Formats: sequence, structure tokens, C-alpha cells
Amino acid sequence: MKRKPGTVYYEAEERAPSPSKAATLSAGDVVGGHYVIEELIDEGGMAVVYRATNSATGRACALKVLHAQLGDRAEFVHLFAKEAKVSSVIGDSAHIVQVYDAGLDADRGIPFIVMELLEGETLERVLERGPLAPRLARTLLEQLATALDHAHEVGVVHRDLKPSNLFVTTDRHGQPRLKVMDFGIAKVLEGEALRTATHIGTPAYNAPEQMGSTTRKLAAKQGITIAPGVSPATDVWALGLIVYEMLTGEIPGRYWGVETLSELPMKVAFEELAPASQRAGRNAPLLPAGFDAWFSRCLAKNAEERFPTAGEAIGQLLQLLADDVHEVTDEDLEGVSTRLHSSPVPTADQARTRVKSVQSAKGSIKTPSSNTSEPPPLPRISSPAITVTPRADDSDQHAAVTTPPPVVRSETTTTRRNDPGGSRWGLAFAGLALVAGVAGAVAYERSQKATAAATCIQDGNTAECESACQSGNVASCAELGFQIAATDAEHARGLLEKACGVAPVADTAALRAWTVKVESAGCVEGQCVAAACVELAAMHEQGRGGALQSARAASSLYKRTCRVGLDDKPRGSEGCVGLGAERERAGEIEAARQFYAAACEDGISEGCVDLAHILERGNGEWRDEKRARELYQKACDGGDLKGCTRLGSMVERGRGGWVKDEKAAVDLYRKACDGGQQLGCVHLAAAHAVGRGGVTKDSVRAAELLSAACEAGELSACPGLAEMVMGAQGGLSRDEKRAFELNKRACEGGAMAGCANLATMYAEGQAGLTKNDSEAQALADRACRGGDARGCLVQAKLLKDKSPAELTEVMERACEGGELSACSEVAEGIEQQESPDLHRAVTLYTQACDGGVLRACTNLANLQYQGQGGLERDAKRSVALNEKACDGGDLVGCTRLGLLYALGHGVDKDLTRAKELHVKACAEAPSDPGDAKRCEMLGSMTAEDDEKDE
Repeated sequence: MKRKPGTVYYEAEERAPSPSKAATLSAGDVVGGHYVIEELIDEGGMAVVYRATNSATGRACALKVLHAQLGDRAEFVHLFAKEAKVSSVIGDSAHIVQVYDAGLDADRGIPFIVMELLEGETLERVLERGPLAPRLARTLLEQLATALDHAHEVGVVHRDLKPSNLFVTTDRHGQPRLKVMDFGIAKVLEGEALRTATHIGTPAYNAPEQMGSTTRKLAAKQGITIAPGVSPATDVWALGLIVYEMLTGEIPGRYWGVETLSELPMKVAFEELAPASQRAGRNAPLLPAGFDAWFSRCLAKNAEERFPTAGEAIGQLLQLLADDVHEVTDEDLEGVSTRLHSSPVPTADQARTRVKSVQSAKGSIKTPSSNTSEPPPLPRISSPAITVTPRADDSDQHAAVTTPPPVVRSETTTTRRNDPGGSRWGLAFAGLALVAGVAGAVAYERSQKATAAATCIQDGNTAECESACQSGNVASCAELGFQIAATDAEHARGLLEKACGVAPVADTAALRAWTVKVESAGCVEGQCVAAACVELAAMHEQGRGGALQSARAASSLYKRTCRVGLDDKPRGSEGCVGLGAERERAGEIEAARQFYAAACEDGISEGCVDLAHILERGNGEWRDEKRARELYQKACDGGDLKGCTRLGSMVERGRGGWVKDEKAAVDLYRKACDGGQQLGCVHLAAAHAVGRGGVTKDSVRAAELLSAACEAGELSACPGLAEMVMGAQGGLSRDEKRAFELNKRACEGGAMAGCANLATMYAEGQAGLTKNDSEAQALADRACRGGDARGCLVQAKLLKDKSPAELTEVMERACEGGELSACSEVAEGIEQQESPDLHRAVTLYTQACDGGVLRACTNLANLQYQGQGGLERDAKRSVALNEKACDGGDLVGCTRLGLLYALGHGVDKDLTRAKELHVKACAEAPSDPGDAKRCEMLGSMTAEDDEKDE
């Protein structure tokens, strides 16, 4: 059937289209009867795109033709032609490239598609110059969601979403506009198509369901569910990767970290995904808080667990970006719009910046020498790009230049960032939880100017300081604000706003514009005191002094005082600690680590202490107890009392190269507590509760310390106090409702021990609560993942009916968090494996036994007796370990000790002693078969001796 030139591609039912014999087209050639070629625009793997003109209408257009070398293969001709058909199914959309016409040029045998002509460049080219400006990213993502939802609603799945298939142009008003291109391999979801997954698309963006049936079957054997067919969720997978690249400026496909395409199926279908913030490396601070969880849902292997629509996915992402707001000005946006028409080839400076950015993203933070210059900054970003390289000259970078030694402000005048931890009397606070809400003024060091201004306050007379402030001396405003913060918070807030150089914000309606202005200027010396901005941020977090209670406002103030991207305005690093705490609270530890490192490199003691805390309890990638100890020691020696507390915790546990010394640890806690550092008081209370480290056991004193610390805002004290209330200890009356409120306050503030306690209360129906296992499970999981060891134990109890693998994972976390009983249980599990790692079991048993877990001592004694796990066979040592366990009340240890006495192994044979131990251990028949057998054996051996006596 002959086709009329210029009609939408029509395929006769009786035959396939003739294969193309096309050669390269030249300017002036006519295709389809009236499309005149002007010039080559672009060339891809399947087709070539030319600029052309419709000779009948004079309208410019883009003409897409199949590559000549593919024209002999009918399957590619069909695939190419399908794009026009799919476009007719989708219909008109402002954010999908319009197809005007399609057909087959009869003279040349060329299949062609005629599309709207766009001016601009692909998103892939745009990203070559780095991350997108936040406002531009939001605009393009909203448009992409609109396009995808439109296609999905009519049953079309793109299946090949990637930056090179997204085109960025501008509308007639000069505003950015995104267009989705290339629906050539799109799947129309009708009939059998929904249940069929064809391995087609671009591998780096392919979802698991696009990997084929073999991959799906192999995954099923490993308990991994992969959908049998494509769906809108297939595009959501690719969307997650594209968003990651838009926000970080990462090279397309780099997220997977593979060198060859053959590695991709394993990564995509079988391996656990690395958190986006971890993959982003140095660029992790560009991602908003909460991005890891969002990204993980987009890339769930089971399509049913992903966001159901692109619109819902982008909607949640935009909320994260709003909460982590970092706007650009209209002038900035105008510059971005201009950039869309610029050459896709970056300048030499841009190229160097890009290379350095990519290189630094590959590794973790290292401490460079002091003469290393700072690398070029990243392009516009959503939050500060952090580097720990020292600056050669800080004179123009700080509003409040630090001068050693650090001056740590007393907590009586400001509320510090809470540092919640597990209040466990039996532990040495090894499981201190994630740092909670960014509370207030971090330890700061005043500039020479601010220190000099202190002389304006003499004998409590603040008039001179007030006068200097009114005259424009911002250092005087800051000093006075600090002095009166505890007694007149509202006046202090006004003074701190002057010192920070920001206007007050009255309501949420004005917040967005305020945040833009606050962040854009930086903290310029003479106009801004960084420490004042940090203190003001604390006020906004807590709603003190009439400040609008807003985490967004606080975040903007932190960003004002933490150096940023392309910005050459001085910001200092004081605010980096606050930003680090924000990220840590969101569980984005890698990003938090970089912020803390930046502050630490600039001499901010609080940053060093928080960095050390991450290094102390970090995963294998960056765990470094020795370095953590050094940082704590340096901070403590410099007067940072929080550093003394943390140092004491390591000394008490014998970590980081220290010899375990409880007395020295308690001395450090007392020093910190006496100086007003409330976390030190919490640790000191723990020592009094059990009577260790040379202090007298005194539950009343413990309760007093915890009550004062909790009331002062140290949330890690509240769960411990709640436990004492529940147990009616320290002179306190049992009050379940009060305990609930204390735990709730702690949990909501980020103290994971409070969440663990709440989980127990919900599981057991305490404080008048209805038993709720799902709520208990959610709280326990939050606590466990947040670093609270007992939260993991609570979770393990709630997971009793789950798989052994899940239980093992939870118990491993509990052990890593310092719950030594969990270490013993993990070791027992190792012993039961087919090929047990007994060396590791010995390590875990030793750790637990040294910490007072008696069953661990018994099990370690058994391995010592048998000479397993790298231990020498030593019956005498086994006797000592069983003796320790038995004396502490472990009856299994008593039974084994009795057997050793009966046999005379490692000790002189003594059947009388063996009988005593049999009576002690076996008076009540053990329920465990193994224990019962040992009792029977010991009883038999002692009975034989009785018969001999007769």
C-alpha cells in the first residue's frame, strides 16, 4: 500500500517496512517529500538528528532518521517507528517532546520522525558543569514528574530514562523547561505486555525487572522478589538515579561504582545498595537530610516497594528540599537560564573544578598538611560543600577568628547540643546514641575583637556594652547577648540578631525569603559575629526568646557560618557543627563527618569532639579509635569538657589504646560535671548507681545528677532517670506516666535510649498504654539503627518469630553498640555454624567476659579447655574462668567447674568440692538438655566416690 509523504508512520498489516539503505544526508536533501535538511544537530547510537525546515509551512523542525548501518535490520526499523506510535498514544504534553509527523521516505528507504525543534541541551550536558542550582532542580523535577505521570496514566512506561534523554530548554518567558525525549523503547501496558520484561534500555539506569527472567529466577532463590514485568515503578527506579546525579553533579552511571557493564546485573539485582550519601563522598552535603531513605525507596528491588508514581516520589523529595532549603536569588536563576544556551563544552576552570570534585568523591576525608591550598569550590549547591583543607590565610574567612586555647561556654548560659546516650548502669556507656537535635550554641571561640569587647561589661554594668552595640559594634552586641541570654532571652535575641547581621523573622510566611537572604551574604567580618549566629540558631530550634521555632531558620543560620560552594564570601566554620548534627540526626553519617571535619580543621573544638565520636563508633570504612582518642584528648586538654567526658568513656572501656581504668574515667567525668558539662554528670551518675571507679554506690546521688541534667536539657539523662522512676530507685516514687513522658521527650529529641525504653513500654503495655507490637518494633528499630544497644535487644525480642539472619543482624548491632550480653549471644551463634569462625567467637567471649557477662566466661573457659579459636589448651585457665562465672551466679559455670574438680584437670582433684558444686548447680533439674547431661555426669562421678567410701 503506497503511503502519502508526510503522514504519521503507517505500517501495512500485510508486510513490514522496507529496510533502510540510507546514506548520510547532506544540507539541501529532502526527506519525506518536503523536509529540507539544514544541518546536523546530534548523533546517537541508533539515530541521527538534523535541523530541517518544512518546505510547505516554513516551520523549523528536528528530523530524526535511523542510522544507515541499522537500516538493514528490520527489528531496529520497527523499534524506531514505534516512537511515533507511542507519541500518538501519549498525546500532547508540555514536557514531552512533540512528534509532528513520521513516515518512510520511499526514494531512500529512510524511516523518519519529525519533532519539535528545541534550543538548549540535554541534562547530561548540563550536569557536566556540576550540580544544579536548587531552584532549577526543583523546577525541572516537578516538570519531569508531570511528564512521567501523564505517560503512565495512558499506560506508557519510558523504560530508558537517563540524563541524555531529558532536554533542558526555556519557555517564551525565559524560564527553564524540561522535555522528555526518546520513547522509542517505551512499553505500552496493555494485554500481555505488562507481564513481560524485555532486557532493553541503558544498563546503568535499568531496574531489576529489566534484567530478564534468568536474573529474576536466581534472585528468587535468594529470597529477592523481582517483578516479572515493567510498570511505572520501572521509571521510578531510573528517576531516583537521575535525581542523585542532578543534586550531586555526579557523572552519569557512576553511582554503581563498576568498571564494566557485566558487573551491573549483580549490583542491581543482588547486592544491597550503598547509601547515596556514602557514594556521593565529598558531595554528600549537597543532598538534603533524609535523601538516603528516599533514594532507597526509589531503588527498592521489589517494584511494589517503590513509590507508586513519579509524582509521589518527587513530591516527597521536594519536601525534603524545602526542609533543607538553600535558595538561589533571582539573579542566580537568571544566570542559570543563560547557562542553558551556552556551549556544552566547559571552560578550562570548570573542567578543573569538575575533575577535582570527582576525584575527591572517590575517597574519604584525609588530613592534609597545613600548607595545602583549598581545592576549587563546587558549583551552586543545596548545602555547603565541605573540605577539610586548611586555608592559607583565614583573615578574610572568619567573622570571629578563633584563638587557642578554646573557650567553652558554661551550659548555665546556653543550651548546648544534646548528646543523648544509653543510660545503662551495667555498661560503660559504650552505646552512646546519635547526637540529638542541634540545640544551641556549640563550643565557640571568640575573635580578638569579641574578646576585647568583653571589657565593656564591668561589675555587671552593661550600659557601656549596650551603647557600643547601638553604635554599630557588632562584637559588643554579641558579648552582651551572650551575657544576658539566661536572664533576658528576648532582649538577647535582638542583640544576637544585630551581631549576626540578620533581621528578625516573625512567621513561616516570611521564612523562605528570609532564609534566602540569610544564607546569601555569608558572615562578613565587621558586620557579623559567627558565634552570635550559632547561638541565634539554637534559639530558633527551641523557640527561645520569642524566636520563631523553626529548624529551617536554624539551618540557614548554620549555613551562613559554614563555608559554601562557589561563594567567595567569608563564612567561617562555626556553623558546620550545627549542620553536621542535622545530618547525623537524619542518619547521614558520612555527610555529618565531613561537616565536623571542616569545623575541626578550623580549630573548633566541638567539631573535633563530634568528629571523634563518629570515628569512635563508625563502621569499618572510617572507624578509627586511636584517632578519636587523640581528638578527645586534645579537646579535653584545651578545656573542652565534653572532650573530657568522651575521653573518660574510652578510658573506662579500655578503648583507643588506653588501659582500662575506671577510676581515671570517673575523675574525668567529675571534672566535666563540676565544670557544668551535663553529659559528664550523666556518666558520673552511672558510676554512683553501681558504685564503680572509686565512688560510693549512692542511688540518691545518681538520681540527683540525672534529674538536674535532664532538666538542663541533656536528653541522654532523661531515659536513665525514667528507669530509676520505674524502679522506684534513689528515693523516687514509681510513676509510669512520668517515666513515659521522660522517655518520650528524650526520643523526640533524638536520644535513642528513650526510644528503646518507649519500645519496651509499648510492648508490655506500661503507663496505661495499649500493647502495640508494631509501634514497639518501630521504636526499637529506630533506637537500634540510631546506635542504642539495648534498643537492638528489645528489637531482637520482638523479632523472635523472624528469620535467624534478621536476629543475627540485630544482635550484631547490639554488640557493636556495647551491649556485651549480645556479643556473647553472637559468639554462641557463631559456634553453632557449620564452619564456625572460632577466633571471632573467642574475641567476642573475651570482650563480654571482661565486661561481666558470666555466661561468656563459661563459654570462653570451654574453648580454652579444648584449645580452640587460637587459644592454647589450658585447663588451669579454664578453671579460673569457670570459677569467675560460678562465683557470679552462672550455674553452667558451676557444673563445668565441678567436672574439672572431679577429674582433677587444671586443679587438684577434689570430689568434696565437686559435690558442693553439684548441689549448687543441679539442685533444680536444668531445663536445657546439655545442662541436664552435665549435671547427670557430675552426679554420677560424685556418687561413685560415695560408693567407694561405703
